[in-house]
This record gives sequence, C-alpha cells and structure tokens, in this order.
Amino acid sequence: MTTLDSLGEMVELVIRAAEHAENGIYTQALDESIGFVQEFEREMYREQRGPDGVAWAPLAPSTIKAKGHSTILVDTGRMFESLTTPQGTQDTVWMTGDNWFTFGTSVEYAHFHQTGTKNKDGSPRMVARPHVGVNGQVVSQIGNRLAAAVATQFSEGLNNG
Repeated sequence: MTTLDSLGEMVELVIRAAEHAENGIYTQALDESIGFVQEFEREMYREQRGPDGVAWAPLAPSTIKAKGHSTILVDTGRMFESLTTPQGTQDTVWMTGDNWFTFGTSVEYAHFHQTGTKNKDGSPRMVARPHVGVNGQVVSQIGNRLAAAVATQFSEGLNNG
C-alpha cells in the first residue's frame, strides 16, 4: 500500500488512476455485453415484437400459406441465428474495439424487415418489423458491465500508482 504525505499526492494518485481507466482497453467487457444484446434479440423474436415493445404486424394470410407457418421474421432461421448465436455466424456483424462495439447482421434482406418497403407510388408494400435494437434495460446492463470494468481499471491505476 502506498503511503501519501499530503492531500496533493492523493489528488495526483487519483488523477493518474482516472487516466489509467480512461485509457483502458474494454474489449472483453464489450464482447461480454454483446451477450446482453443477443439475449434481447432472442426475447424479441420469442415475443414477436420490436425493441420498443410494440408487437410486429401480423403476417398476411398469403405469406402464412407460402411459408407454411405463422412465425414472423423466420423462414430459414438465417437472420435469427445471425443475431442470437453466442459466437456468431457467417452473417453476424460483430466488431469490438478498445471502447466501442458494433453488432448486427449482414443478411441482405434484414434492412427491408427493419424499415419496411414501399411501392413505386410510395404506398407501403411490406410493413416495418424492427428486429435490431435495444431498450433501456439492455443499455443499463451494458452500462453496469462497463462500469465494473472501469472500476477495475481505476483500482489498478490506484494500486500501481
């Protein structure tokens, strides 16, 4: 344990610890946070709703007949799996940096489901069924995970100061 002779030394130590935390690498915590997003994706698909809690529009009878089932946003399972498989699939977009992450899917038709499509005259062709996103609870889970990682970095900065 470090012995400090003055309040000034303590302030300097805290500043160095804060700088250590600011410059920390949070890749592991961010990778772990993607698990919260994937669980939320599974929940949305299970409950057939968007990130805002609003139920997805029901399928047209003709779509149900063509698919042979009424499960919304699932035909082959490719898009669902890209968003929910723990280590990802070839279609998963998962990039993590020192202090950021990007997560989603590269399935080419995902965008059309997320935003909907329109006919040439501007009328809706396919309604939007938002299926990528998070809510406040997921943001809090990620924030808590990152707060723990920042606290660890800060503590290391204090102990190595």
